[in-house]
Amino acid sequence: PEIGTETYTVRIPPLPGESQTNDNEMIVAVDVLDARNRVLFLEDLPRFESKHMSRALFDNKDITPLAFFQMPSRKLSGAKEWVAYGDRQGLTFDLTLDQLRLNKIIILGNFDADALTSAHCRTILEFVEQGGSLILLGGQKLWGDNGIARTDLAKLLPFKRAGAPAVEGRFNVSWTAEGRAHPALANNPDMPAALPPVLSVFTGATLSGGAFALAEAVTDSGNHPILVSRVYGQGKVLAVLTDSLWRWAMQPGEERPYHKFWRQIIQWMSPSESAMDKYHLELFTDAGTIAVGDPAILQGRLVVPPEETRRSWRVNCTITTPSDRRISLNMTGRDIGAGQGAALPGYMAEFTPNEAGNYRAVATVEIDGKKIESSACLFTVRMTSQETVLRPVNERVLKALARSSGGRH
Repeated sequence: PEIGTETYTVRIPPLPGESQTNDNEMIVAVDVLDARNRVLFLEDLPRFESKHMSRALFDNKDITPLAFFQMPSRKLSGAKEWVAYGDRQGLTFDLTLDQLRLNKIIILGNFDADALTSAHCRTILEFVEQGGSLILLGGQKLWGDNGIARTDLAKLLPFKRAGAPAVEGRFNVSWTAEGRAHPALANNPDMPAALPPVLSVFTGATLSGGAFALAEAVTDSGNHPILVSRVYGQGKVLAVLTDSLWRWAMQPGEERPYHKFWRQIIQWMSPSESAMDKYHLELFTDAGTIAVGDPAILQGRLVVPPEETRRSWRVNCTITTPSDRRISLNMTGRDIGAGQGAALPGYMAEFTPNEAGNYRAVATVEIDGKKIESSACLFTVRMTSQETVLRPVNERVLKALARSSGGRH
């Protein structure tokens, strides 16, 4: 009935004689979004990536998408015009600054630096700084020598790289540790653990401060990020460093990783009206499932207006246990690792559960008399031997083993 986070619990009754019942229950959070959540997708000439992206957008009933591609003008020689995809084919429009500001998410396709004017770029920068979200659905034009890095939008890119062409082949893709724990993807049973391969990678990206690689492609020259996110101002940016993510839509079976991935990302990147106003608090864990006796690391990130000086805010975290006990923790100021040695100012608390089941955590902070609350962070605790608990890959150890044994990481 209203915008916010709904929490649902699914329970399976124990079978006769079943002794281990701690895995008979699962909890999920459903974010209820603005029914008129506006998403604008702009593309140059149509391609496989834009075709499948527009389908995913129009299949998503939580948003109101408009998708346009550029084609030679039918009225002015040498000019271009915007033509609509989907059920509004034939609709044309002029890309004005006011139209850009009307949206909550802007998706830019494969453009070169000349496609957007300086005024358009400044408007998009302001849009993201004030809480909007930007997805860069890259291609050779966008990531090339005459691409987005030559515009004012270079300020919000989550990485730096030379404009080299994509490396082509068939490359396996895997989630990173940051990707598995990311608020958009963590503890989501719909997202497959194994991802389909891609056919191209724009390699050589060095992540900027505060950027996270969500997924990597495995090539002969090492692992290269293909999905990179960062917070810029109050908004969020996601860059796609392949032009063959559409291959995920061709995956046989019912998993539909392409549509599920974009639905989760669009949901995470869709700010509420209040989130676009000023402050935003996120809470996440280092793992969605842990064992009894293992510590749960809760990390918080407070997004503030770019012009505001950070203060010593007191961030509190309230954990609700499976037996409905409430545990209050003070989160201490701590830098949060963002990959490539970078770090973001954040908050952290450690909690060691002593009972199995589903836990719910919410972070709060009071700023100028107003209470800011995060969405619920959910994690599950199992009665599992600590020797068999899955832990994040320790790449430093693996690289050291490869060096000492003459092998390859």
